[in-house]
Amino acid sequence: MRKINTLIIIALLTISSALVGQNITKLDTKGYHVKFADNSKILVSTNSYTGVRVVDLNTKKETILSDARKSGKAIYVDGKVIFGDKTSATSINIDGSGKKTIEKLKKTSLRQVAFQMNESASKKISSELLVANSIDKLTAIELVYADGTSKIIRPLGKDAKYLQTEISPNGQFILVKQYGGNGYLMSNKGEMIVDLGYMERPTWAGNDFVTFQVTKDNGDIITSSDIYKVGINSRVRTNLTTKFSKIAMEPSSNSDGSKILFNTDDGEIYLITK
Repeated sequence: MRKINTLIIIALLTISSALVGQNITKLDTKGYHVKFADNSKILVSTNSYTGVRVVDLNTKKETILSDARKSGKAIYVDGKVIFGDKTSATSINIDGSGKKTIEKLKKTSLRQVAFQMNESASKKISSELLVANSIDKLTAIELVYADGTSKIIRPLGKDAKYLQTEISPNGQFILVKQYGGNGYLMSNKGEMIVDLGYMERPTWAGNDFVTFQVTKDNGDIITSSDIYKVGINSRVRTNLTTKFSKIAMEPSSNSDGSKILFNTDDGEIYLITK
């Protein structure tokens, strides 16, 4: 009976992957480093992160927000797109209005800038985790809270390097990508390390899933790349592009995880829906 049940589960997972693969739609725009702003608008840049534009998925309207160098690394917070360099940061409404530029400290992250520029910042809970940054040449993580306090942690030991950190939408967990290795999950206090397995460019897909890419290369160029999704509780990894023939990279999810964007190596943009 156990063997039969196992076969049934494998079959269901295979069917599930195939069904997900059928819901991949090519968008009528091209670009790189795509990410969701809200459920109907996405941010798109060039391969070198120069410039950022917003694309409305419903109307197909495209609005150039900036042509500045590295503005393609912009983030979206509370209706505003924020980008910057080492000395300044610019905030602009998603419709292109209300542009505002302020000076910033070299090590201040864009999310910290967003918090400082947010008129409702004073309403946030003082103990709320605001930012999780990789610091000291990627050898530690700094947790910064809304009341201005912070602490330094090294959850994987002093020899580990933390390439990427990202707080879950509900603020309860932190996703950590080790340099050259696996993704890990921990609480917003820096505790409860859970190994999620090898992944590249991981990002939250809602509060219960993480989406990421896994690539293969021949030593010189990428030969294949797929987009995956893993449940933080089940640890089940599902290939979302198993039927997709091109190189799929840089996934980005909307807030509830029901939609995932990715681009190919030649700048085509696709949308995965349930």
